[in-house]
This record gives sequence, structure tokens and C-alpha cells, in this order.
Amino acid sequence: MSAWKFADSNFVYGRVESVDRDLYELTFKRQRSAGAPRTRTLVQAGTIGYVRDPPLLSGAETGVGGDLGAYRFNSRLDPVCGRHPVSFHVFFRIRFSAPKMNHGGHMQMAGGC
Repeated sequence: MSAWKFADSNFVYGRVESVDRDLYELTFKRQRSAGAPRTRTLVQAGTIGYVRDPPLLSGAETGVGGDLGAYRFNSRLDPVCGRHPVSFHVFFRIRFSAPKMNHGGHMQMAGGC
């Protein structure tokens, strides 16, 4: 995963992944039974997204964003996943600040003295 911050509160991010998965489990959406063949298949995905961090709540970081994902895999999964699957997500994020320790071993709230 990679992210690029610009204009102080804007982020563009991307992710590429490749995983080896069990074909039976992906096709039937359940754990492979003992008698089912052990066939592995490669599933690849790429995502690109954008997040803006507007200051909406005091004491918390907020973000509003969205991303687009595209997938590639063996044609045997076409009946289950479609020929060219794409996903889109829109989200709102809240991160609360955690207490931090200062050099004297005392707790300090982020942004405090």
C-alpha cells in the first residue's frame, strides 16, 4: 500500500495485492470438504482511492473518501464473480486520539502540554 499526502489534508492511496486461494471455497462460499479437489487459483486486486481529512470533531481525526477496486483471476471464477468485477466504496472515518506517554512517564493527551 502506498499513500501520497498533498495540500495538507488530502490523500491519494493505492494498493496492489496477489493471493493464492482455494478454488472450491471461492466457488461455493464454504470450506472445502475432505473429498473436494485441492485446486488453488491466483486472485489479484488493485485499488486506488482518495481521502480528505476535514476537521469535523474536536479530539478526533475525521476523513471522508472513496475508492475503486478492480480484480483479476482465473476464468473459472467468472460464473461466481463476473467477468470484470469492480468495487466502489464511499466512507467516513473517525480516529480518536490515544493518550501518549511523555519522557517523564506521565500520560499526556495528544496535542496537550
